[in-house]
Amino acid sequence: MKKTNLTPVVYAALYLNKKTPAEKVSYGNYLFLNISGNLDLTTPVPTLVSYQTTFMSLNNAITAALSGSVIDKQALDAAESAFDIQTRRLADYVQNTANAFAPSIATSIILSAGMLTRKSPEKALVPVAVSKLTASFTNAPGTILTKWKGVKYARTYLVYYSLSNDLAGNWTVASATPNRTLEIQGLTSGTRYYIKIVAVGIHGSVPATTLATCIAS
Repeated sequence: MKKTNLTPVVYAALYLNKKTPAEKVSYGNYLFLNISGNLDLTTPVPTLVSYQTTFMSLNNAITAALSGSVIDKQALDAAESAFDIQTRRLADYVQNTANAFAPSIATSIILSAGMLTRKSPEKALVPVAVSKLTASFTNAPGTILTKWKGVKYARTYLVYYSLSNDLAGNWTVASATPNRTLEIQGLTSGTRYYIKIVAVGIHGSVPATTLATCIAS
């Protein structure tokens, strides 16, 4: 019996790295409209309701970032990263569904979703784990200054803190930032905290493997 090749023959292309945040909102809405009611794509992942929330959140973040505040700009980076990840998930669903059929039909299904097609997959630009991380005492009460070395393909960095050094334990998100340093605020003075950083790229992220620790000022 001839072995079945499970590798996709036709790939969905997004080219998100060439789009601005505003263009991504428009593109997200375009995909939403094309997949809504599409009889070939009846069980999208993520759901269309969830996906609509993602690109509307990005749109709101774009508006908020016009204020110029650092916090709003960090929120925009986080919203854009969330959009990229969810759109890639949607493309994977469309691609996998389409490739259950002959190449000509698969191409038609992908195009009907509002996506372009390729004969090879887009390069998965997933950043590696952040490995060079420091945390230091500051003069401001309830704060810790953390710094790290940037990694290739990272769009933003999620900064977490915890009272435990268990990487798989409960962690609180301090912020999302495109920068390589962050002063974590609102901590309890005199308490030891552990810090980890997750680099997020257009195609996702990998779990943190390195911790830094410091006593809050």
